[in-house]
Amino acid sequence: MNNTIWKYVLKAGTLNEIDMPFGCELLSVETQGEDIVIYALVNTKEDKQQKVEVRTYGTGHDIDTNLTNGYKFLGTANLQAQSLMFHVFYKKTSTSH
Repeated sequence: MNNTIWKYVLKAGTLNEIDMPFGCELLSVETQGEDIVIYALVNTKEDKQQKVEVRTYGTGHDIDTNLTNGYKFLGTANLQAQSLMFHVFYKKTSTSH
């Protein structure tokens, strides 16, 4: 197994569908400059991919999906320049070869 930590940049306030190596483990959410980023532990030797849905919602914003349907809370990110807090949820969905 060849594990490393990868960074993925998110678009705030929208659904992000990300292909990640199968078996990945989402670790944390942070801000980096004006971006919200997530970090995941991945096996770089894994050929199989899986789609991960990542949703971000600002405090007080409407939530347009049922988060109890398999989503896990990853954390909260503060975009200080915009004085906004975004709450990040994810769900692993399909796998592909």
